[in-house]
Amino acid sequence: MKDYLDALVKELPQYMVHFVRCLISPRRFISERLSEEWQSDHIKEGVSFLVLSFILAVVLVVNFPDASDPVRMPKSDADMIELASDADMIELASKGVYQLFLVLGAAFITFLCWKMVGVKSNFITFFNAISYFCGVFLILSVFIGAVSNIALLDPVVGKAWVNMEKTSEEIKPVMKEILCSSGEVPFGDTQRNLQQTGAHEKMQNALEQITLAKQQPLAIISLGIQLVLFIVIFIWLFSAWLFYGKQNGIGTGKVVAAGLMAVVLLFSANLVVTLIQVSAENMEVLRSC
Repeated sequence: MKDYLDALVKELPQYMVHFVRCLISPRRFISERLSEEWQSDHIKEGVSFLVLSFILAVVLVVNFPDASDPVRMPKSDADMIELASDADMIELASKGVYQLFLVLGAAFITFLCWKMVGVKSNFITFFNAISYFCGVFLILSVFIGAVSNIALLDPVVGKAWVNMEKTSEEIKPVMKEILCSSGEVPFGDTQRNLQQTGAHEKMQNALEQITLAKQQPLAIISLGIQLVLFIVIFIWLFSAWLFYGKQNGIGTGKVVAAGLMAVVLLFSANLVVTLIQVSAENMEVLRSC
């Protein structure tokens, strides 16, 4: 673990420089990354920045968890040692590679949209530049998600989330039984069994508590802050997107068209990936029936 941390610490100063410049001056940052001089010397830095962003996001999310998906801190040195085991590092590395390939696929789809409106630059240059923005967005998303913890100052909101977590765990065996009995038991019988176990009522009550919690003042304030921050990030990304198009001689209309096509295609691709993941999870449950 010490070797991983040493390597991380050595990269942090340069990482922070790139992070701040990309965040504060996205247009100038893009202009530099598209220059021939920069491309010949630093072609791999974008990918390295993205990988380091993922590692930092994993570290940060422990200290700044999203209220709806909390990650609990280790309580003792023994837990820290277990967290830093080679198996955990391998799992972390596998997740990092997976995320990297997702970004690669998203970048390729986006690049095709740019090509359709007449952009002449090559994919490697585009991917290297977009990797910085993906890395910065990943880190910012951690902090924006953590804003949801403001709502937890209200006990009503906190209890609602805890109850939802407990209820979700309690009904997992019931949902597994329903999935395992699919095709063998009539759907009406399955529904009656679900109601008889009380799982349906428990989930309904948990959802009602969540609905009530979202109406609390602190929950509304935290949601409002998150919304404002996401709008600011959208403006930041759109500014970079618009400038990239202009740097490649593309008009505003075509830039917007490329953006709309990218949104539609990325949404479709995300839907396909989600269906594949759900199918794999269902098969894992069915094998254990």
